Amino acid sequence: MENSSAATKRPSRSRRRRHIARNVALAVLLAAVLGTAGFVVHQQRSSDPKALLARAAAAYKAANFSAATIDLRAVLATDRDNAEAREMLGFSYLKLGDAKGALRELDKARTLGVETNEVALAVVRAQIALGKLDQARAQLALHGEDTTPEWKTARATLELGRQNFAPARALFSEVLQSHPDFDEARRGLLQTALASGDLVSARREIEILLKTTHKDAGLWVIKGALHLQEKQLIPARASFSQALELAPRSRAATLGLAQVLLESGEGEAAKAKLDGLDGQGSEDPRVNFLRARIAEQRKDFDTALFDLGKVLVVMPNDRESLVMAARLNFSLGQFARAEDFAGQLLQLEPDNAAARRLLGSIQLASGRLDGVSGNLEHSAQAGVDSQDPGTLALLGTAYLKHGDYANAEDKLTQAARLAPNSLPIRTQLALGKLSTGHTDDAIAELKAVLAEQPDFVQARVTLALAYLSQKRPDDALRAAQELIAIKPAEPLGHNLLGYVFEASGDKDQARAAYEQALVKDANFHPARVNLARLAMQANNKDGARQHLKDVLARDEFNANALQGLAALSMGDNNADEAEKFWQQAREHNPQAVAPRVALARYYRTKGNMTRAEEVIKEAYKLASYAAPVQAEYANVMLAIGDNPTAVKAAQALVERSPESLAALELLARAFNQAGNEAGLRDTLGRLVKIKPDHQPAQVLLAQLALRHKDMASAERIASAMIAQADNTAAGYELRGDIALAGAQQQAAVDAYGRAFGLAPDSNRVLKLERAERALGIDNKRLEKWLVERPDDARARLAQAAILQEAGASNDATAAYERMLETRKQDPVVLNNLAWLYFERQDQRGLALARQAYELAPRQAQIVDTYGWILFQQGQREQGLETLKKAAELAPDDADIAFHVTSALAASGQPTQALTQLRALLGAHKQFTLRKQAEALLAQLDKP
Repeated sequence: MENSSAATKRPSRSRRRRHIARNVALAVLLAAVLGTAGFVVHQQRSSDPKALLARAAAAYKAANFSAATIDLRAVLATDRDNAEAREMLGFSYLKLGDAKGALRELDKARTLGVETNEVALAVVRAQIALGKLDQARAQLALHGEDTTPEWKTARATLELGRQNFAPARALFSEVLQSHPDFDEARRGLLQTALASGDLVSARREIEILLKTTHKDAGLWVIKGALHLQEKQLIPARASFSQALELAPRSRAATLGLAQVLLESGEGEAAKAKLDGLDGQGSEDPRVNFLRARIAEQRKDFDTALFDLGKVLVVMPNDRESLVMAARLNFSLGQFARAEDFAGQLLQLEPDNAAARRLLGSIQLASGRLDGVSGNLEHSAQAGVDSQDPGTLALLGTAYLKHGDYANAEDKLTQAARLAPNSLPIRTQLALGKLSTGHTDDAIAELKAVLAEQPDFVQARVTLALAYLSQKRPDDALRAAQELIAIKPAEPLGHNLLGYVFEASGDKDQARAAYEQALVKDANFHPARVNLARLAMQANNKDGARQHLKDVLARDEFNANALQGLAALSMGDNNADEAEKFWQQAREHNPQAVAPRVALARYYRTKGNMTRAEEVIKEAYKLASYAAPVQAEYANVMLAIGDNPTAVKAAQALVERSPESLAALELLARAFNQAGNEAGLRDTLGRLVKIKPDHQPAQVLLAQLALRHKDMASAERIASAMIAQADNTAAGYELRGDIALAGAQQQAAVDAYGRAFGLAPDSNRVLKLERAERALGIDNKRLEKWLVERPDDARARLAQAAILQEAGASNDATAAYERMLETRKQDPVVLNNLAWLYFERQDQRGLALARQAYELAPRQAQIVDTYGWILFQQGQREQGLETLKKAAELAPDDADIAFHVTSALAASGQPTQALTQLRALLGAHKQFTLRKQAEALLAQLDKP
């Protein structure tokens, strides 16, 4: 998101400070949610433990378990040994999905003498939920004679946890035969069907259960698991999220959501979910298995094996864990260990063909050909066999696809040496040579192939492209014409001829060739798409649209045609229609990269970073080697603040195109945002060496000088830019930045005015507006700008932020509300409007803050706004956890850190708040909320 840190406000600062000070006290916090009358009643009754216990019992009976826990904790705050409260709190936690809390309270209740059948049963359920299966089994053994449906269901659930599906199914069915309305058994039967892969039965059971309840968190967990089993990630995410809305501490829902995130390629988000679990997570094999998968996804195989080892200690015969253990050891080159795990899997499943192939692959990789039995499929899977040209060619092709051109050429050279008569291998070798820049060698190889087999189409197409890369259009034209002569009835040669003409700038000849390709085959879609592109270049939108519709009439979800229609829609300023076309291409073409890159760029520019990240990661999985993917991946990672990943992606782009100004500029931005000055200076040096008057490089060099207060160097750069015809306006703008850094307000206004006069744009009008306002000048410049350019979204957002900072909250609110009509998915607009609503106690603030958070869950200020509103409106636990997340995202933001300490203090954690507050004040001598922080320190530090 462009300038997200500047545009995302917690405005106004002064109003926020006053608000924080007013809302620290518990009374005001409650009044904001309940009103004064509600607070008075609560205060009158809160000191009476009996009344609180009675109210908790009523809430529990009404299934309002969250309310019950609040009153029960209040009882225990004054009477720690109240056995009845401990027991009821344990039951409430279990209902809310907090198995750890339930087990803790029930154990305390037992210590206080409560030893009932209900408590024992609840303990067993909590132990199973936490993965403590051996302990649950021991507890169940004490109640072996109990044949009530509750205990039978608990025994069935234990069997399910141990993956003994047949006895679990039998026990659940037995309960339902005598008690058909016993939902717990039906849910268990559903889980069993799900775990055993019986999706038909699972769907049947879920439909029965959904007829009776929609507010059971456990049921939503199961529904999510069903979607997950069917690889329906979007509805699975929604179901697990709904479960967590109902039961925020549900371990099962958290695990399910973590798995969805992992399957969606969001490994770090999945890890964050698992990290949010309680300390018992280290004992749960389900948690450790997911941690292993996350580590494997990020190529950290050692950590993955460590986490997987914890699983295998508890579940030594778990199939998925054994497969992963073999795979991980294979990836690390530990072939003996990998073979042990694959062999163990084969002992359990002797007829498992996949396991047998895996074992053969491992043996092949370790140089043992005895396990391969001449099976080329094993060789391909292992990817290494110095004597098999097919395996080497496959491996070389894989390297080629993933951009490892040096290894690709090496393996393909070996393969061609072993199979000199294989024309496909030699053609792939030529591709490898092209990719490494050895174009002359590639052309020689392709000519040799064609001398042996003139009608080998792949070689002739590759030869034409090789000539074009050397800017030899006549030779490329001849190669295409030879293909037409050899295959006169096929469209490919004519399409290639059209591409050669188009690359040479002869659009009329290109059009004729593409049309001839369609004469040969009316269903040859690449030619129609090429004709559409030529029509777009000629500004013939209707003609382009018709060509693309003709493709879709024959191939309903053709990715290239949908991509073209999206481009036309964007040209017509119809972004919603373009998004629809891109989504269709994405949904119906699992391997299509281009629409995913386009969607990611679209979502990024709209500020919807959650969607942008999701889509670009799909593209990156499909084609991490492709330059457009690497570029957009780096841009998205920059926008979400994942600077190390952004730098890595940009570096890969520069490695493949070391002279590319765009790639170097992207790498410079990545280094700049990551705070890597050495990398930034080196990259900027490379940029200006290639193009001395490169504007962004000069500006960044000047900003580096300003960062170190080297005004003279910055001014020299500005003067040089002013002397460059194409950079004069940018030079004056830079001179304005220099003046502003030196507190020379009038000089800044003069310089920005010159820049704006030469080349007016959004950035310059905003800088000039702010500089003039600092001098008390109100020329209504921004207002006039927006009258002339009503669609300038950036300027309109800045205008609303300026109004907000000036305390004109009503005008700012109206401005944001107008923007929201057309920018419903803009997290900055949502965030800023949410804060304004919150300041005037408009309940819509929380909903808007949540929307902003869901769209930009890694933007610290947006997370902070959501967490603060949550906390102030009574959702204390969730609010505090969200504020902590904001602090993790922006560890140097003192204002966010103060919100965390303030929330800790108001939540009854004064010791922790005091410690953090002292550290905060020691580390940050100046920050906006320092006075409030000092006041809170004085309050907490009283003897």
